[in-house]
Amino acid sequence: MSYPGGKAAAGVYQRLINLMPPHETYIEAFLGGGAVLLNKRPAPLNVGIDVDGAALRGVAGRLPVPCRTVTGGDGIRNASSSVAGLASIAGNDGCCPGNIDAADDCGRRWRLLHTDALAWLRGRTWTGRELVYLDPPYLMHTRSSSRRLYAFEPSMDGVGCDESWHVDLLALALGLPCMVMVSGYWSELYADLLAGWSSVAFTARDRAGNWHEERVWMNYPEPVALHDYAHLGENYRERERIKRKRLRWRRRLRAMDVLERRAILAELQGMGDG
Repeated sequence: MSYPGGKAAAGVYQRLINLMPPHETYIEAFLGGGAVLLNKRPAPLNVGIDVDGAALRGVAGRLPVPCRTVTGGDGIRNASSSVAGLASIAGNDGCCPGNIDAADDCGRRWRLLHTDALAWLRGRTWTGRELVYLDPPYLMHTRSSSRRLYAFEPSMDGVGCDESWHVDLLALALGLPCMVMVSGYWSELYADLLAGWSSVAFTARDRAGNWHEERVWMNYPEPVALHDYAHLGENYRERERIKRKRLRWRRRLRAMDVLERRAILAELQGMGDG
Protein backbone atom coordinates (compact mmCIF):
# COMPACT_ATOMS: atom_id res chain seq x y z
CA MET A 1 0.00 0.00 0.00
CA SER A 2 1.39 3.44 -0.95
CA TYR A 3 1.87 6.13 1.69
CA PRO A 4 1.68 9.88 0.99
CA GLY A 5 5.21 11.11 0.45
CA GLY A 6 6.53 7.56 0.78
CA LYS A 7 9.76 6.43 -0.83
CA ALA A 8 8.54 3.08 -2.19
CA ALA A 9 8.32 4.19 -5.85
CA ALA A 10 10.73 2.56 -8.30
CA GLY A 11 14.23 3.96 -7.96
CA VAL A 12 13.50 6.21 -4.97
CA TYR A 13 14.49 4.19 -1.91
CA GLN A 14 17.35 2.73 -3.96
CA ARG A 15 18.70 6.23 -4.67
CA LEU A 16 18.55 7.13 -1.00
CA ILE A 17 20.19 3.90 0.18
CA ASN A 18 23.02 4.53 -2.29
CA LEU A 19 23.79 7.77 -0.41
CA MET A 20 24.17 6.13 3.01
CA PRO A 21 27.69 5.60 4.41
CA PRO A 22 28.41 2.74 6.84
CA HIS A 23 26.75 3.25 10.23
CA GLU A 24 26.03 1.36 13.45
CA THR A 25 22.61 2.83 14.24
CA TYR A 26 19.96 3.81 11.69
CA ILE A 27 17.25 6.24 12.79
CA GLU A 28 14.39 7.11 10.43
CA ALA A 29 12.17 9.90 11.71
CA PHE A 30 8.71 10.50 10.18
CA LEU A 31 8.73 6.82 9.24
CA GLY A 32 5.49 6.72 7.25
CA GLY A 33 5.50 3.64 5.03
CA GLY A 34 9.07 2.82 6.06
CA ALA A 35 10.28 2.00 2.54
CA VAL A 36 13.90 2.89 3.25
CA LEU A 37 14.10 1.14 6.62
CA LEU A 38 12.47 -2.00 5.21
CA ASN A 39 14.65 -2.22 2.09
CA LYS A 40 18.13 -1.26 3.31
CA ARG A 41 20.57 -3.67 4.91
CA PRO A 42 19.80 -3.49 8.62
CA ALA A 43 22.23 -1.81 10.97
CA PRO A 44 22.96 -3.40 14.36
CA LEU A 45 20.22 -1.09 15.69
CA ASN A 46 17.33 0.29 13.59
CA VAL A 47 14.88 2.89 14.92
CA GLY A 48 11.70 4.16 13.25
CA ILE A 49 9.76 7.10 14.71
CA ASP A 50 6.28 8.38 13.89
CA VAL A 51 3.33 9.97 15.69
CA ASP A 52 0.93 7.96 13.49
CA GLY A 53 0.28 4.64 15.19
CA ALA A 54 -1.37 3.21 12.08
CA ALA A 55 1.80 3.85 10.08
CA LEU A 56 3.89 2.11 12.74
CA ARG A 57 1.60 -0.91 12.74
CA GLY A 58 1.92 -1.15 8.97
CA VAL A 59 5.71 -1.17 9.16
CA ALA A 60 5.77 -3.55 12.14
CA GLY A 61 3.88 -6.16 10.14
CA ARG A 62 6.58 -6.11 7.44
CA LEU A 63 9.71 -6.28 9.58
CA PRO A 64 11.99 -9.12 8.40
CA VAL A 65 12.93 -10.37 11.87
CA PRO A 66 10.14 -11.36 14.29
CA CYS A 67 10.69 -10.34 17.88
CA ARG A 68 8.65 -10.29 21.06
CA THR A 69 6.73 -7.11 21.87
CA VAL A 70 7.80 -5.35 25.06
CA THR A 71 4.80 -4.45 27.21
CA GLY A 72 4.27 -2.69 30.49
CA GLY A 73 6.69 -0.47 32.43
CA ASP A 74 9.06 2.35 31.47
CA GLY A 75 6.70 3.79 28.87
CA ILE A 76 6.92 0.88 26.42
CA ARG A 77 3.65 -0.71 25.44
CA ASN A 78 2.10 -2.76 22.70
CA ALA A 79 0.36 -0.42 20.26
CA SER A 80 -1.92 -3.08 18.84
CA SER A 81 -2.48 -6.81 19.03
CA SER A 82 -1.90 -6.86 15.27
CA VAL A 83 1.82 -6.29 15.85
CA ALA A 84 2.26 -8.67 18.76
CA GLY A 85 5.36 -10.79 18.24
CA LEU A 86 6.78 -8.47 15.61
CA ALA A 87 8.09 -5.22 17.04
CA SER A 88 8.61 -3.14 20.13
CA ILE A 89 6.62 0.09 20.01
CA ALA A 90 7.11 2.85 22.55
CA GLY A 91 4.10 4.89 23.58
CA ASN A 92 3.78 8.67 23.45
CA ASP A 93 4.87 8.81 27.06
CA GLY A 94 8.00 6.84 26.22
CA CYS A 95 10.15 9.32 24.31
CA CYS A 96 13.13 8.78 26.59
CA PRO A 97 16.03 7.31 24.55
CA GLY A 98 16.61 4.83 27.38
CA ASN A 99 13.62 2.85 26.15
CA ILE A 100 15.73 1.55 23.28
CA ASP A 101 18.44 0.10 25.47
CA ALA A 102 16.05 -1.11 28.14
CA ALA A 103 14.27 -3.55 25.83
CA ASP A 104 14.87 -7.29 25.92
CA ASP A 105 17.53 -9.06 23.84
CA CYS A 106 14.98 -10.58 21.46
CA GLY A 107 13.96 -7.27 19.97
CA ARG A 108 17.13 -5.26 20.38
CA ARG A 109 17.75 -4.80 16.63
CA TRP A 110 14.43 -3.09 15.82
CA ARG A 111 12.60 -0.24 17.54
CA LEU A 112 9.45 1.53 16.41
CA LEU A 113 8.69 4.55 18.55
CA HIS A 114 5.23 6.10 18.74
CA THR A 115 6.31 9.57 19.77
CA ASP A 116 7.29 13.04 18.62
CA ALA A 117 10.48 12.68 16.56
CA LEU A 118 11.94 16.09 17.40
CA ALA A 119 11.52 15.59 21.14
CA TRP A 120 13.08 12.13 20.97
CA LEU A 121 16.04 13.28 18.89
CA ARG A 122 16.70 16.16 21.28
CA GLY A 123 16.81 13.77 24.22
CA ARG A 124 19.04 11.08 22.73
CA THR A 125 22.62 10.50 23.87
CA TRP A 126 24.71 10.32 20.69
CA THR A 127 27.77 8.25 19.86
CA GLY A 128 28.50 9.81 16.44
CA ARG A 129 28.08 6.43 14.73
CA GLU A 130 24.43 7.00 13.84
CA LEU A 131 22.80 7.87 10.53
CA VAL A 132 19.59 9.88 10.90
CA TYR A 133 17.24 10.08 7.92
CA LEU A 134 14.60 12.81 8.20
CA ASP A 135 11.70 12.52 5.75
CA PRO A 136 9.21 15.06 7.13
CA PRO A 137 5.93 16.12 5.56
CA TYR A 138 7.10 18.58 2.94
CA LEU A 139 6.53 22.33 3.17
CA MET A 140 2.91 22.97 2.27
CA HIS A 141 3.68 25.55 -0.42
CA THR A 142 5.99 23.12 -2.25
CA ARG A 143 3.34 20.41 -2.57
CA SER A 144 1.19 19.98 -5.67
CA SER A 145 -1.93 19.98 -3.49
CA SER A 146 -2.78 22.16 -0.49
CA ARG A 147 -5.03 19.53 1.10
CA ARG A 148 -3.92 17.71 4.22
CA LEU A 149 -2.21 14.42 3.41
CA TYR A 150 -1.42 13.06 6.85
CA ALA A 151 -3.34 12.24 10.01
CA PHE A 152 -0.84 14.42 11.87
CA GLU A 153 0.36 17.47 9.94
CA PRO A 154 3.22 18.99 11.97
CA SER A 155 2.78 22.61 12.97
CA MET A 156 3.93 25.14 15.54
CA ASP A 157 0.50 26.79 15.63
CA GLY A 158 -1.82 23.80 15.23
CA VAL A 159 -3.08 25.04 11.86
CA GLY A 160 -0.84 23.54 9.20
CA CYS A 161 2.63 22.42 8.22
CA ASP A 162 4.12 25.90 8.45
CA GLU A 163 7.65 27.19 7.96
CA SER A 164 8.22 27.73 11.68
CA TRP A 165 8.04 23.99 12.31
CA HIS A 166 10.49 23.33 9.47
CA VAL A 167 12.87 25.96 10.84
CA ASP A 168 12.75 24.13 14.17
CA LEU A 169 13.36 20.79 12.42
CA LEU A 170 16.34 22.05 10.42
CA ALA A 171 17.86 23.78 13.45
CA LEU A 172 17.75 20.42 15.21
CA ALA A 173 19.23 18.63 12.17
CA LEU A 174 22.08 21.13 11.97
CA GLY A 175 23.00 20.43 15.58
CA LEU A 176 22.99 16.63 15.49
CA PRO A 177 26.50 15.21 16.10
CA CYS A 178 26.18 12.42 13.54
CA MET A 179 25.45 11.80 9.85
CA VAL A 180 22.11 13.30 8.77
CA MET A 181 20.04 13.10 5.58
CA VAL A 182 16.97 15.29 4.96
CA SER A 183 14.45 14.79 2.14
CA GLY A 184 12.26 17.48 0.63
CA TYR A 185 11.34 19.51 -2.41
CA TRP A 186 13.63 22.44 -3.12
CA SER A 187 12.68 25.64 -1.28
CA GLU A 188 14.49 28.83 -0.38
CA LEU A 189 14.13 27.93 3.28
CA TYR A 190 15.90 24.59 2.93
CA ALA A 191 18.47 25.95 0.47
CA ASP A 192 19.37 28.79 2.85
CA LEU A 193 19.46 26.85 6.13
CA LEU A 194 21.26 23.84 4.64
CA ALA A 195 23.58 25.88 2.42
CA GLY A 196 26.69 24.20 3.81
CA TRP A 197 25.42 20.68 3.15
CA SER A 198 25.84 18.59 0.03
CA SER A 199 22.66 17.79 -1.91
CA VAL A 200 21.49 15.46 -4.65
CA ALA A 201 18.43 15.93 -6.87
CA PHE A 202 16.52 13.18 -8.65
CA THR A 203 13.09 12.79 -10.25
CA ALA A 204 10.34 10.62 -8.80
CA ARG A 205 6.65 10.02 -9.44
CA ASP A 206 4.06 10.97 -6.86
CA ARG A 207 0.97 8.88 -6.10
CA ALA A 208 -0.92 10.67 -8.90
CA GLY A 209 1.73 9.65 -11.43
CA ASN A 210 3.21 13.14 -11.79
CA TRP A 211 6.96 13.66 -11.93
CA HIS A 212 8.62 15.86 -9.30
CA GLU A 213 12.21 16.72 -8.50
CA GLU A 214 13.08 15.32 -5.10
CA ARG A 215 16.12 16.54 -3.23
CA VAL A 216 18.10 15.07 -0.37
CA TRP A 217 20.51 17.14 1.73
CA MET A 218 23.42 15.53 3.61
CA ASN A 219 25.82 16.90 6.21
CA TYR A 220 28.59 14.78 4.66
CA PRO A 221 30.04 14.47 1.13
CA GLU A 222 28.60 11.91 -1.27
CA PRO A 223 30.01 8.66 0.13
CA VAL A 224 32.68 6.52 -1.51
CA ALA A 225 31.85 3.62 0.83
CA LEU A 226 28.26 2.46 1.35
CA HIS A 227 26.40 0.69 4.12
CA ASP A 228 24.51 -1.38 1.54
CA TYR A 229 25.65 -2.13 -2.03
CA ALA A 230 22.63 -4.27 -2.98
CA HIS A 231 20.86 -1.38 -4.75
CA LEU A 232 23.88 0.08 -6.55
CA GLY A 233 23.03 1.59 -9.95
CA GLU A 234 21.37 4.70 -11.38
CA ASN A 235 18.34 2.85 -12.76
CA TYR A 236 16.72 -0.58 -12.89
CA ARG A 237 18.75 -1.78 -15.86
CA GLU A 238 22.04 -0.77 -14.28
CA ARG A 239 21.08 -2.29 -10.93
CA GLU A 240 20.28 -5.58 -12.66
CA ARG A 241 23.55 -5.49 -14.63
CA ILE A 242 25.58 -5.00 -11.45
CA LYS A 243 23.58 -7.68 -9.66
CA ARG A 244 24.28 -10.21 -12.44
CA LYS A 245 27.98 -9.34 -12.38
CA ARG A 246 28.13 -9.86 -8.61
CA LEU A 247 26.43 -13.25 -8.92
CA ARG A 248 28.82 -14.33 -11.68
CA TRP A 249 31.86 -13.45 -9.58
CA ARG A 250 30.33 -15.17 -6.58
CA ARG A 251 29.86 -18.39 -8.55
CA ARG A 252 33.43 -18.22 -9.90
CA LEU A 253 34.90 -17.69 -6.46
CA ARG A 254 32.84 -20.48 -4.92
CA ALA A 255 34.08 -22.88 -7.62
CA MET A 256 37.73 -22.24 -6.73
CA ASP A 257 39.96 -24.11 -4.33
CA VAL A 258 39.70 -22.54 -0.87
CA LEU A 259 43.29 -21.25 -0.80
CA GLU A 260 43.06 -19.88 -4.33
CA ARG A 261 39.85 -18.08 -3.41
CA ARG A 262 41.43 -16.60 -0.29
CA ALA A 263 44.47 -15.48 -2.28
CA ILE A 264 42.27 -13.61 -4.74
CA LEU A 265 40.15 -12.07 -1.97
CA ALA A 266 43.30 -10.93 -0.17
CA GLU A 267 44.55 -9.31 -3.37
CA LEU A 268 41.24 -7.51 -3.86
CA GLN A 269 41.20 -6.29 -0.27
CA GLY A 270 44.72 -4.97 -0.74
CA MET A 271 43.51 -2.79 -3.61
CA GLY A 272 41.46 -0.67 -1.23
CA ASP A 273 39.84 2.26 -3.04
CA GLY A 274 42.68 2.59 -5.56
